[in-house]
Amino acid sequence: MAGGEAEPRMHVDARNAQGLYVGDHGHQHVHHHYAAQESPPWPVVVGRAPLRAAAFQKRADRSDGSGVTILAGDGGTGKTQLAVAMFERALRSKVDLALWVTATSRPAVVAAYAQAYRQVRPRGPGNEAERDAEAFLNWLAGTDRSWIIVLDDLADPADLTRLWPAGPAGQVIATTRRRDAAISARGPLVDVGVFTPDQSLSYLTAKLVPERGGSEKALHGAASLAAALGYLPLALAQSAAVIIDDGITCAQYLELLGDRSRRLTDLFPSDPQASGDDYERTLAGTWSLAADRADAMPPHRLARSLLRLAAVLDPNGIPEAVLTAPSALRYLATEASASDSRRALRNLHKLSLIAHDTDDTVRSVRMHALAQRSTLDELRPDDLVSVINTAAEALLGAWPAIERDPGLGAALRANASAVEQAAASHSMPVPRGLQFRVGTSLLDAGLAFTAVNHFETMLRGEPAESIDGLRIRQELAVSRGDSGDPVGALAGLRAVLADRLRLDGPDHPDLLAVRISLANWQGESGDFAGAARALEPLVADLTRLLGAGHPVTIGARASQAFWVGNAGDPSSAAAATEALLEDYSLTLPQDHPKILSSRHNLAHWRGSAGNPAAAVAAYEELLDDCLRALGPAHPQTLDTRRNLAHWRGQWGDPAGATVALETVSRDYGLVLGRDHPDSMHAREDLAYWRGEAGDAAGSVTAYEELLADRQRVLGPDHPHTFESRYHLADRRGHAGDLDGAVAELEQLAGDRSRVLGADHPHTLRTQFKLADWRGQNGDAAGAHELLKQVLADQVRLFGAKHPDSLTTRHELAFWTGETGAASSALAAFTDLYADQLEVLGPGHPDTLATRNELLSWLGLTGDPAGAVDGYQELLALCLDGLGPDHLETLDVRRNLAVWRARSGDPAAGADELRVLVADALRIMGPHHPRVLEYRATLDRWDEHR
Repeated sequence: MAGGEAEPRMHVDARNAQGLYVGDHGHQHVHHHYAAQESPPWPVVVGRAPLRAAAFQKRADRSDGSGVTILAGDGGTGKTQLAVAMFERALRSKVDLALWVTATSRPAVVAAYAQAYRQVRPRGPGNEAERDAEAFLNWLAGTDRSWIIVLDDLADPADLTRLWPAGPAGQVIATTRRRDAAISARGPLVDVGVFTPDQSLSYLTAKLVPERGGSEKALHGAASLAAALGYLPLALAQSAAVIIDDGITCAQYLELLGDRSRRLTDLFPSDPQASGDDYERTLAGTWSLAADRADAMPPHRLARSLLRLAAVLDPNGIPEAVLTAPSALRYLATEASASDSRRALRNLHKLSLIAHDTDDTVRSVRMHALAQRSTLDELRPDDLVSVINTAAEALLGAWPAIERDPGLGAALRANASAVEQAAASHSMPVPRGLQFRVGTSLLDAGLAFTAVNHFETMLRGEPAESIDGLRIRQELAVSRGDSGDPVGALAGLRAVLADRLRLDGPDHPDLLAVRISLANWQGESGDFAGAARALEPLVADLTRLLGAGHPVTIGARASQAFWVGNAGDPSSAAAATEALLEDYSLTLPQDHPKILSSRHNLAHWRGSAGNPAAAVAAYEELLDDCLRALGPAHPQTLDTRRNLAHWRGQWGDPAGATVALETVSRDYGLVLGRDHPDSMHAREDLAYWRGEAGDAAGSVTAYEELLADRQRVLGPDHPHTFESRYHLADRRGHAGDLDGAVAELEQLAGDRSRVLGADHPHTLRTQFKLADWRGQNGDAAGAHELLKQVLADQVRLFGAKHPDSLTTRHELAFWTGETGAASSALAAFTDLYADQLEVLGPGHPDTLATRNELLSWLGLTGDPAGAVDGYQELLALCLDGLGPDHLETLDVRRNLAVWRARSGDPAAGADELRVLVADALRIMGPHHPRVLEYRATLDRWDEHR
């Protein structure tokens, strides 16, 4: 009351009110007056679910009938159809309330909830949607009536803030493209993908029957069409509509789809209802709307640009590093960072435009092929050129210089192929730099035959003498050499050299590069000395033009040292490599790969020069540095481990070499793949040292497996396949199959002569091994004659003091003696020993082996005492140079004991043999062939006592 005036009365009609507010001057009193509620007729169905597809394909049950199920996936995968099936199942089970909500916006959800509340509480609600929606949610939370709510096509999880339905008696099904944490926090996220091939074929079969308008032949090519459409349900439905309406077959539609000049909008109905399956949007419209939404999310206006890049790459998987490469970031925005690109990727993932697997670094990003095509359809030609060039640059930027991961290399090549196809399908030039990188990657991966095909394809239509044409021809020649055709490599490189000399002149850098490659393939073809000679003037030219310290000059010097060593002068190769190391050290850090590589070569040449102990020490030191600088998975680290194991075997520890190579071989397979050339080389080394360690059967089995793989990967005539056949034949002989060894080596000698030539070192080496096994198989005279022919060829080609000639002279002297000419054998070994002292030195293993044989023939020709004296001196040399456990040292001890017994002291000889057997058992185990041989020798002398 104020001023004594009466307070005005209020008249309120509350007949239809739930409650009312009464008050004045900001003070309100709430009074709730509820009328008696009327119960609706159950069940209550609110909203209209789409029709189930006419050819609906049942998939795995996605719900247990309670709680929350979120069906997430790309547009057109059939999420709504799965929800329809669950909704209908609930209706059949007599659910009390069934609500279908098209959840594309918050107002749409609120309105649907309000309408549902008015249905379940017909006398309760008012006319305010937000309040009725809240009341509906409260009713759901407390009712014991069963209910199901489908939230179809949820566009933004924020739209459901405080609107998520929950209650003990209900079930929520949500369909969405979104994969946000705000979505997955509400319930299990069920990924809805495309149909399986069988489901796709079943769908088309049901859809295209004559009863539904399809022709009798409509299904012709259905499986291929389904695959081309990526098994996407929406694409299958809309393509089926075109097939029916146009009276064509699946194969004819596939032909239209393959015409990349046609846009997707020309290939699918403009009306989404045309399929008869109650879809709301066309294929292109589905993806375009989602791309708009992703582009509006922060960082703004990056997602669509990123989608365009993904659209020209491999739909089966794009390394994330490609989409965050510098060129990709420049394309996205001037100031874009890698984190911006990754956030945009996540936005695209949230909208199911891509699948982004953060645990997969190789194929991190996947995008449906039709979504790619739809994205590219929106681009103008100039924009498409920019996208293709950017994708090519991004791939090159992400491509590692050394491919340690074969899976990554394969993924990058697949993405490069996708870029190439995108360019070709739009009549645009293919980025040449990317094509060359693919070829190099193929060679690095050991896929030489594929590289040949790749460069042959590049050469088609390219002028042979253009800049690119000359480079392609050079790479093609190298690829032919790597595929097992060194003759073809030489011919191709000589033709390129002639053209470059005529076009560019003698001092052009590209011509010098061809000369280096030509010299190396001259060596690979078997002309080691010729390669070394060819590199000598080339090194001089490079020094004059580029300087002695230029990387190309030093690389040519390294090649020269390599071929000098292979030509029979490992000591000079070691000296040249030491000089290289000094020059590298002037400009490069000690951990640089080139310095580590040179140290690797130096260790090898020291071992080849007759000092396996020095090789082992150098490789052990190098391995520590490789592990520190490069890591355990780097190919150079693996190569160092493999060569360390080899030289440990050469130093007299075949068992240790075998154990080490078992681990190294496994690691090669894990890092590079089982079929990589380096992995196969490691398996070859393992097979060899298994045999040397006494496991003849295991060695044969390993070589058989390796041969099968090399024949499959490289073909029957590749040099590496021949090498596996060579070692397999040799190991079969050691395992007791002498006839099999001879037969295989006879065939291999013919095959190597046919492919490599009669004068190739590998052909001559095969004949050498054939002679040896003929002799061991009882044909000493045949072995002697064949070795004379081999030696004549080697002397003609390499000279009498070449290491290969010296080895053959050793074997020939032995089989000369086995034919009965002991004096001639002694004379031959005496001459050979003198030459080896001059060429190799007194401590070289080959020199020691020759002296071992010489002393044996000295005893056999009537001087056992001289043999004993000589063996005592030789044993001292072996102990000093090779160590007490080396196999050559053990053989010398065996021969010393035998000749001591033969010289008149059988007891002393037998005692020495007994000690030898004990030592051999300790070193090699009871089953090694040498242990068995030493035991047999001991048993014979025990019988004589």
